[in-house]
Amino acid sequence: MSVELDKNLNIESLEESIREVARSQPGCIPYESHRPIRIPGRLQGQPIRSCLAVLCPHVPARQWDDALREGRLSVDGRKLDLDEAAFGGMAVNYITHGRTEPAIATDIKIIHIDNELLILQKPAPLAVHPCGRFNKNTLLAFAKIAWPD
Repeated sequence: MSVELDKNLNIESLEESIREVARSQPGCIPYESHRPIRIPGRLQGQPIRSCLAVLCPHVPARQWDDALREGRLSVDGRKLDLDEAAFGGMAVNYITHGRTEPAIATDIKIIHIDNELLILQKPAPLAVHPCGRFNKNTLLAFAKIAWPD
């Protein structure tokens, strides 16, 4: 898919717009995070509690019980039972409150832009897309805000 570039395109203006969004560090402001935890086929039939223990070994078992009691665990919008059998592809939605992300560097540069390609230079530890510790402080999230079209 090709997009026609405006002949008067100002690269400095484009860079400044994405840097401005990045400087706002939206992930550093506490927010409610919705994280899907996908159950792989290899764990099908096991209790959801066991699946969560395998997939998220860093989370204490007690935390799952607390999240369930507080309504922060669900499947397809319904409350679940941690002892029910999981199925492959099931997505357990886990909500955390007060999540914050590490601050990121904001010196994003446009290396090349034409009708078919945009090449950016991004600093570390800026993630390209949501993953691990980063959900809102990502290059993709910033680009969607800075350049909605």
